[in-house]
Amino acid sequence: MDPIPQGKTQITLCLDDDIIDWFREVVNAKNGGNYQKLINEVLREHIQYKDESLEALPRRVLREELVR
Repeated sequence: MDPIPQGKTQITLCLDDDIIDWFREVVNAKNGGNYQKLINEVLREHIQYKDESLEALPRRVLREELVR
């Protein structure tokens, strides 16, 4: 087993099969990657924007898309 990188903590977490399947499908559709990393990114984004109002959400998404 690979050593755990600094700043990471290994835990046991039970998630529903359909949730794991969805993350794996997203990663596979993008030609590979790590579904665990994607879960981490989604959780981080949720924490970052958890207090964002429903009005502000579409504005932020639009701004981010216009920058691309």
